[in-house]
Amino acid sequence: MQQRCFTINEGSAKRLASRCLVITFAATCCVFVFGDALFGDSRLAFRDVSHFYQPLQQYLQQRIGNGELPLWNSLDQFGIPVAGESSTALFYPGNLVFHLGLGIERSLAWFVAFHLLLAAASLHGMLRHRRYSHTACLIAGLSYAFSGPVLFLYCNPPFLVGAAWLPLAFVCLYEGLRGGDRRVLTVGSVALAMMVLGGDPQTAGHVMLLLGAMLVYRAIRRCVLSGSVRRTARRSKTRIKQSVFRFGFACLLAGLMASIQLLPSIHWSRQSVRHHSPSPGLSRWIANRPDLAPSYDWWRTPPKGSHAALTYDFSVPPWQWAGIFLPHVGGDLFPINTRITRLLPGDGRIWTPSLFVGLVPAFCLATRLYRIRREKWRIWDGLIAAGLLLSLGRYGLVWAMAELVYLLTGNLVLEGINEAIGGPYWILVSGLVGYSDFRFPGKWLVFFCLGVSWLTADYLSRFHHRLRLDQQEPRKLIAPAIAMLLFSGLCLLASFLPTELIAGNGRQTTDPFFGPLDLSAAIIQSRWSAGYVFVAMSLMLIPLLRMSCHEMRYLPIAFVLLTACEMTVHGRHLVGTSPSVRDARLAIDAIDPSIKRLVLLTPQRRWPKRWQETSSPRRLEDVETAQRASLFMRWHLSERIAKLNSVVSLRHWRSLLFWNTVQHVVGETPAERRTDVIERLCRMVGATGTIEPSVSKVQAKVADEQIANAGTESSPDEKAIISEKVKVDLGARIRVPDASMITCVSEYVVVDADDDIANLRRMIADQIQGARSSSILESDASVVNEWSSFQQTALVPFQDDQQNRLVGRDQPRCHVESVDDQNVVAKVTCRQPVLVKFFQLQDGFWVARVREASNGQWRQVASQPVDLVSQGFPLPAGTWEVEFRYEPTWLRPGCLLSLVGWTITVLLLARSKPNR
Repeated sequence: MQQRCFTINEGSAKRLASRCLVITFAATCCVFVFGDALFGDSRLAFRDVSHFYQPLQQYLQQRIGNGELPLWNSLDQFGIPVAGESSTALFYPGNLVFHLGLGIERSLAWFVAFHLLLAAASLHGMLRHRRYSHTACLIAGLSYAFSGPVLFLYCNPPFLVGAAWLPLAFVCLYEGLRGGDRRVLTVGSVALAMMVLGGDPQTAGHVMLLLGAMLVYRAIRRCVLSGSVRRTARRSKTRIKQSVFRFGFACLLAGLMASIQLLPSIHWSRQSVRHHSPSPGLSRWIANRPDLAPSYDWWRTPPKGSHAALTYDFSVPPWQWAGIFLPHVGGDLFPINTRITRLLPGDGRIWTPSLFVGLVPAFCLATRLYRIRREKWRIWDGLIAAGLLLSLGRYGLVWAMAELVYLLTGNLVLEGINEAIGGPYWILVSGLVGYSDFRFPGKWLVFFCLGVSWLTADYLSRFHHRLRLDQQEPRKLIAPAIAMLLFSGLCLLASFLPTELIAGNGRQTTDPFFGPLDLSAAIIQSRWSAGYVFVAMSLMLIPLLRMSCHEMRYLPIAFVLLTACEMTVHGRHLVGTSPSVRDARLAIDAIDPSIKRLVLLTPQRRWPKRWQETSSPRRLEDVETAQRASLFMRWHLSERIAKLNSVVSLRHWRSLLFWNTVQHVVGETPAERRTDVIERLCRMVGATGTIEPSVSKVQAKVADEQIANAGTESSPDEKAIISEKVKVDLGARIRVPDASMITCVSEYVVVDADDDIANLRRMIADQIQGARSSSILESDASVVNEWSSFQQTALVPFQDDQQNRLVGRDQPRCHVESVDDQNVVAKVTCRQPVLVKFFQLQDGFWVARVREASNGQWRQVASQPVDLVSQGFPLPAGTWEVEFRYEPTWLRPGCLLSLVGWTITVLLLARSKPNR
């Protein structure tokens, strides 16, 4: 008994040491990759991590620090629910890092580093649970966490959260469905819930989709193989039923735990543009509102900018697969544009610059491809195939046929036909109801990385085991090593081709931020990449040919060090950092403090033309400064400024209709009348001003005093030093300082809530153009009864105006007494019935109540849409106190269901024992 206890303690110590080792290696890699952002003055830069999530988290954490639960964001669009936009991850426990007092920039870096550690440790732990060797699991964990598709998700933190929890979710659920271990199954459900809470429900849905497909495949296989043997068939049906029950239980438990996030997300997504826009293929048949977007044949190319077109955004072309074996062979996006793959005509937007997973995992993948006919299909093979094929997106069967015909004959065929038809991703979008609400095929790449890392752990463990039994085992790896050697050698030779031949058709490859393609630097970078792999594979052939099995015992340690070093160097090129923006407030401070609700007149920024013509190592810093100063994306949140046409993850369909109408009206308005139209627009939506940002590069002379202070001796020719700086002009021209959150409208029409959308858009256009001065309340006849229930007040008779009711002509007074993000109180005095108009979108959870100013009783009223994007209700004559308050009905049920789910989880983990 004592010996047994000693063995258990020794095993626990080994497991602890193994976990500490992977965390140590991963933490060391994070320090080298993110050191400036973790401990210095730099911050993470490039794409959404900078201009989208940093200001958003800063805004939310400020409100949470003030003791609020931020359920409504009044500064984006016409107001959006915070929890409804799932990427905000309002209820995710990992957001506690933002409350450690590190500052928003450093906290965001630590948030990213923590989830990279979680990704490495979780995969390491799951593979160790399957009895793989320590070194194999360590290499797999590092290669997964710091692979290109996972590490580059730093610029989109919610997707990084999903990738971090993916190993726990998929591996645990896979093991739980196979073995029936309730403890493992429960851990998988927890990881699945964390992915949803962290803002990435799509990856959680992909996990359930793959596992469901696996269950269907196994059910079909067992039914076919069972044949006519009744006893075997009965046993197979029992196993199938058990697996389906476990799968349903795991999904239900995860849904319960994440219900506080799922309920608002489902409610808001059903009102979003994605849900109401037509989708290509079969899912078009269930579109609820085909009138919100132009109709087109499902087999034709979707209109540019439509939801159907954006569904295939960030597709991964097959030529990027070369990056699996060659690091950075395709070039970098910043700070110098060396993205050589943009020379290819079919290259689109880049999801990740590199697919590199490490040299050792790439070699294991090459070995698996070499033995694909000799070995049985395993679960990691399915992950690799699904991750690569589904990430192709728009590169479907039609695209492949058109490219093949063009290469053989030089003729363009199948023009105007959707390129994605026949591809795996198109099948999902077309055949799976609701899948078109998701976007970006590149999100599937994390499953490829998981599969390759799992394959690596299996191959290395089997190689270490067979090495003891078979002296000829190393020679079986010579063929795939030679194949990788030849592939890298061919790429190395191709990099020495003449520049004119590589440039091909001279396609324009200019980036609006980072300038034209630096072809010479791109060729040198590709040459170094191919040369590194060529030399490394040449050195790897030496032990395979000459070393004995006893000497090969030290290879795993060398593989660990090689993986850690190359993934660190590889990650340094992927991660962009910029010094903290200090001078970005210069343009923002020029805004009148009373201007707090803005309309952006130019959604497309006017960036300096010089950025497209030249490159600079400091260009990323200039871009970040310009974006911050021009309130790009969500930078207005940091300044507590509402931007009514900002960029959000999910936009309400009413907002799309409204801005499409505005764009049409303003585009047809003569230049001399455009100012009046825009001012009328501002009054209609309660905007206090407009901005029209433009960014330019100016040359500034540094004075002699600054040169002297810098400690440099200046010659007569160096009396002034020329330096470039970013200049931002917000172009804030139109001012409506008297606009407030609540106003009273004397003239308004009441239209049926189910009125035709086209008719409603026409009325909005007439109001913007000045042909109609009355606001539009979407209601029905019940409003009249609601009026009469307040007081015995004489109402103005209705006047028929083309089947609409025109009511009241008076100038009421409205004074806002208190206002915050989720509650507004005002005092209204009117002699005739008026429409109280509140400039926030009605998502179904805003409630309104009124009472007489002389100590009356509060009375609930129905606040309904006004002018498409606002809300309000009719009010009788008198002096009233009016209150609008945001009270989502999902909050209490969501909290209760989540509490029940977590309670069940704790009980299952406490009472279940792991299977040995």
